[in-house]
Amino acid sequence: MKVHHSTVIGLLVFAFSMLVSCVSPREVAKPDRAVVQAHRDLARGVTLDSVFDRPDNADWVTLQRGDLFREIRRAGFTAVRLPVHFDRAPRSVDESGALLHPSWMDRIDRVVRSAARAGLAVIVVARTGEDLSDPAVQERVVADWAALAAHLRNAHRAVSFELMDAPNARITDAAWSRLAEELRLAIRQSNPDRVLIIGPAQRYHPAHLVHLDLPPDPHIVFAFAYDEPSAFTRQGDPSRRGFEAWIGTTWNGDPDELRRIEEDLDRAARWARERKRKLLCADFGSSAAADPASRAQWTFFVARALEERDIAWAYRSFAGPDGVYDSEWRMWRQPLLGMLTDR
Repeated sequence: MKVHHSTVIGLLVFAFSMLVSCVSPREVAKPDRAVVQAHRDLARGVTLDSVFDRPDNADWVTLQRGDLFREIRRAGFTAVRLPVHFDRAPRSVDESGALLHPSWMDRIDRVVRSAARAGLAVIVVARTGEDLSDPAVQERVVADWAALAAHLRNAHRAVSFELMDAPNARITDAAWSRLAEELRLAIRQSNPDRVLIIGPAQRYHPAHLVHLDLPPDPHIVFAFAYDEPSAFTRQGDPSRRGFEAWIGTTWNGDPDELRRIEEDLDRAARWARERKRKLLCADFGSSAAADPASRAQWTFFVARALEERDIAWAYRSFAGPDGVYDSEWRMWRQPLLGMLTDR
């Protein structure tokens, strides 16, 4: 049977169009077993603020012993989030420039191993107060992550790297996606299979998850932050415009308040489900200036709402003013701890 030339061309065009419609250049890779396990291990975490702020911080010694990590595990947490401040780190200078000091990275390594020995999953998360839209800052952050990742390349499998804690509003979504890809590639040179945690620009606002544009990588957990309603959670926070007018705002758990949180988290969960990704709420919490009863109710509801949607979480602060632990009295702050761990 003779097939007309135009028919053949038509069939080829149809086949090509079907192929293009099925394969996207940004098609996500389904998470592998390691990511599924990591997400399970990250179920209930807490962020240890200010631990690595200064080279002489006494907390380093305590954390290297591991007593505190064991106490955190006994309290019902499964993970700790350890921020490292690149712009405050001690450095050594050689022909390639100012590099993270090896002794500083050694101490991070010891603390990370101490937490892992206590049975906790560990997130090493970078922080910077500098302008991430500045090319010079971007270059330094990429170099810092390359050095730190190489130093921690033999860390326990339960250790994951979070590229940058809540990139600020000075960097656009598109620019952050490009920088995140540079950071990912820099880390992959020494940690090809390490679980990475990546959140969107605009301080991890969940609405910006859709703007993250990254190549397929099966070893990624995606992150966001949650603090709604901010008039309640951020009252007394001088970094937020209008914070003074928020003092005294309560959260009563009325139907409208509950619905707002559920709808917000449903959107984030839907985004992850459609892309077959795992999600971490890397930052949620409320101000110590808020009414204690309101804090307890809000914390319990958000934690349970996240868990119901298969979203792991990390509470905002361990021992800071808003934290769940009183380091001066060396005791847990109740009922906040009970609201988080549901005990």
